[in-house]
Amino acid sequence: MRTSGGKVAPSSRWPVLLRVVILLVSPLMLPIGAAIAATDGTVLDARTLLTLGINLGVIAFAVGSAIACLRATERARKAEATAANEAERYRLSESTLDTVLIVEPQVLLTVAETGEPEVLVASLPPALGVPRDATRLLHFAAWLDAPSAAELDAAIEALADRGEAFNLMLSTLRDRYVEVDGRAAGRTIVLKVRDIDGEIVELADLAAKHRQLEDQVASLRGLLEAQAGAGERARTESRPALDARFRSFDRLATAFAVFDASQRLTHFNQAYVELWQLDPEWLPTLPRDGEILDRLRQARRLPEKADYRQWKKDWLSSYGSNAQIEDQWHLPDGRTLHVVADSEGEDGVTYLYENVTERLALESRYNALIQVQRETLDTLREGVAVFASNGRLRLYNQAFADIWRLSPRQLDGEPHIEEIIGWCRALHDAPEEWERTKAAVTGIVAERRPYESQFDRADGSVLACAALPLPDGGTLLTYVDVSDTKRVERALIERTEALEAADRLKTAFISHVSYELRTPLTNIIG
Repeated sequence: MRTSGGKVAPSSRWPVLLRVVILLVSPLMLPIGAAIAATDGTVLDARTLLTLGINLGVIAFAVGSAIACLRATERARKAEATAANEAERYRLSESTLDTVLIVEPQVLLTVAETGEPEVLVASLPPALGVPRDATRLLHFAAWLDAPSAAELDAAIEALADRGEAFNLMLSTLRDRYVEVDGRAAGRTIVLKVRDIDGEIVELADLAAKHRQLEDQVASLRGLLEAQAGAGERARTESRPALDARFRSFDRLATAFAVFDASQRLTHFNQAYVELWQLDPEWLPTLPRDGEILDRLRQARRLPEKADYRQWKKDWLSSYGSNAQIEDQWHLPDGRTLHVVADSEGEDGVTYLYENVTERLALESRYNALIQVQRETLDTLREGVAVFASNGRLRLYNQAFADIWRLSPRQLDGEPHIEEIIGWCRALHDAPEEWERTKAAVTGIVAERRPYESQFDRADGSVLACAALPLPDGGTLLTYVDVSDTKRVERALIERTEALEAADRLKTAFISHVSYELRTPLTNIIG
């Protein structure tokens, strides 16, 4: 059986082999047949048997050799076919690789262990300014700008020494961007230069701007570090004076704490420790402001807030604001603190904590007392006004406003006695009376004495006035409308005068009548 290529198939070789073996063995079998024919057919002599055994061994050897040769030939043919297939596959792979390398515009350079560079592909357009010669290509400063050439030199050195691959976007001397990729393959360095476009070009522009900004930031950082070093040296030199000053603050009853620009506690007094009941051994470890707030919140020593995180963020935003913030903290234990956060720009924040619980309690009691006094005064029919030592109205009742026809809007603003006198002159313009009242309220004398007066107003009403000095330096003024009483008094006086006049007339009449009657009667009797 033969294949289409004219070769004998393996399955058809066995008949051919048998024919060859038979042709080779046939001459050897003739002597054996003759020897058997010469005998009587029953007994073979030794020579015949020896000859028969030798011929049979030769036949077996010939058959085995033929089979071994056939198998060796088969293996050789298979190896030859496999090698031909591998060569064809390698040829096709090389052709495909060349096609791929040529399709993409690039320059592919390899540097072997011997140091000899070789350009495998050079298909970049000349407009980029990338050389196609290996020697000129390795001279980076000839076609890259100075920063890009320096960056590529450093990357090539790291690749050669430590095998660190790189991918860089560099700028050529023609203001075009190229992508340079470096890899190590065994002991060979592979350098690939490609053109970039589209979003990659924009990314390269951004990278260039980023490098410029980094350079500017580095310059500014160096300047700031230099200034910070100078400031640190100045603070270090003045630290003994600061420590001495802060030690003097330990005697203050007001708690204070100083935090630096990194929000770490640097100074505090004993009142601060006692106020917050913090561990004296923990505070010298320079904890952060936020850590202290968290610990105080866990101990329920901070005001209860619905959104603690936002409150904490807003409170810590005072750092760097160069402003002063004031707030009142109502603690869960009933204490009230007046907190002042004084930011000193880049130097941190100073906190002052004043316990105003007693002061607020006193103010509350004072306001309650004032309210009671006001309600008590409102029940009086007399007009009452209380002036402080500075001459401003502190208390009044509704009767006072009604007597002088003043509105609460005018009086609630704590006006001065001069303003009130100006408003009252519309009803009673008596300079001497008002000067006396003004002197009683604002006068500074060694001994203050009360006085009383009474005057008639233009509207026909009569007012009785009294000024009484108070122990705290204030003055109490009272005004009573005595118009009705005055009218009754005047009516009674007029009636009394009328009765006295009538009595005088009666007495005179009786005296006259008695005289007139006594004279004639005397004459008659006499």
